[in-house]
Amino acid sequence: MSHRFRWNRSLSHFLLVLLLSFCLCLPGCAAKPPDKCWLTPTGLGDDYRSFYLDVSGTSETSEDEVNALRKCLREQIDRGRWEVVDTPDENTVMVKVEMREMFRARKGCRFNPFRWVGTAIGGGIVGCVLGGTLGAREVGPVRGALLGMGVGMLGGIGFAMESCQEIWAVRAGVGIALGRPPDELEEVIINNDLGKPRNKAMPWIAMRMAEAILGASCGS
Repeated sequence: MSHRFRWNRSLSHFLLVLLLSFCLCLPGCAAKPPDKCWLTPTGLGDDYRSFYLDVSGTSETSEDEVNALRKCLREQIDRGRWEVVDTPDENTVMVKVEMREMFRARKGCRFNPFRWVGTAIGGGIVGCVLGGTLGAREVGPVRGALLGMGVGMLGGIGFAMESCQEIWAVRAGVGIALGRPPDELEEVIINNDLGKPRNKAMPWIAMRMAEAILGASCGS
């Protein structure tokens, strides 16, 4: 009776660990990268068409990354009914961007469920045979086979994780004012959720930042 109780408790612990490990491997169960891609509306309205960009960095950023952000931001805003000017006046929306840091927010992996099914079945069969053979003396062939199958299926989860990509993000201070430099900067954290590498992430980050700037400037 005591032996059966200890076995049931051990099996329960094993199944719990198996379930938690499976959950952590699925999209959405792991920690999401930080992201705060919105700015407080300025209330300027949509009557203003010209923008002036002042993009700078800090000691934590490289000149190349700051220049890339400046270029990409200008390309994103300077289209359609808006334009970026080099000389502001009283009717120009002045935007100051202080790029404070570019960092790796998370290393994201895509889970392939079809690949997992195949590897889980194969790993489960191998684990079942080995577990039933090696675990026969300790816990019995049936229980050993079940444990081996569980370990094999868990191994299949790791094998099914593919297309691992680093998700890069930019931490920046952004300020918006009409006809003058902004007094305060609001911090944003914008990640490249498409999983582009660091040297290709800036256009996507700048696109999301431009959307936030235009939304805060031109929204009511």
